[in-house]
Amino acid sequence: MLCRSIIGRLSPAHHYFCLRHHDVTEVAILGLRIALSECRYQFKNELWDCTNVMYHRALGKQISDPKKGFKESSVIFALLGASVSTQISRACSAGDLQYSLKKMAIVRCKCHGVSGSCQLKTCWKVAPDFRRVADVIKTKFKMAVRVGAFATNTIEYKIKNLSPKKFKDSLIYTQNSPNFCNPEPKLKILGTTGRQCNASSLDDNDCGSICCGRGFDIVVKTIVKKCLCKFKWCCAVVCRKCFVRRWVAICK
Repeated sequence: MLCRSIIGRLSPAHHYFCLRHHDVTEVAILGLRIALSECRYQFKNELWDCTNVMYHRALGKQISDPKKGFKESSVIFALLGASVSTQISRACSAGDLQYSLKKMAIVRCKCHGVSGSCQLKTCWKVAPDFRRVADVIKTKFKMAVRVGAFATNTIEYKIKNLSPKKFKDSLIYTQNSPNFCNPEPKLKILGTTGRQCNASSLDDNDCGSICCGRGFDIVVKTIVKKCLCKFKWCCAVVCRKCFVRRWVAICK
């Protein structure tokens, strides 16, 4: 059923793999969804907020295309690789992990003995919390290294003078990022008009950066929040919905 639902998005080889290993494919797709959700969380206050990355059609054909060589392409595929590896490793508790995950693996231990005296201790390595991995990947995005590239007859792109040892733990890119300020339909870029910003911030989400110098409007926005929560026996927490009106800054 899963393989049929995504048949239009897979190559013949990938569809064959899905049919033979549908359990692994299901876990991998969960990893993709988690990666995209985490990407939006990590970049929600940035000029590029990851909203142009589509889940369908190989996650958007442009920004997420590795042949484009943008910094954004590198961070998307780093998040995808880490998330899928994390989900598969948790599902089977075995197998090869990528270098970055091996490096950040967490050791967990369990004590055995009378009344938890820990006469015998069993320890094992597990994949780290994905939020922690994503934080590291975002830091690497900020320090991404630009390298040169040229076309060849045998492969579409080849990196110039790239030392594997020097950049093995870095994100690399070959092209400068596009302008995310204005809409660009071909790249699925929506522009920043209508984006919420922070008028009093000096960080990446300040209105000057997010609005690209176009200015902003202060409007009233109604936010729905949980409130007046009570514990109901047994065993649930029941909340009411409260409507809160706030002044927010919206890019012109």
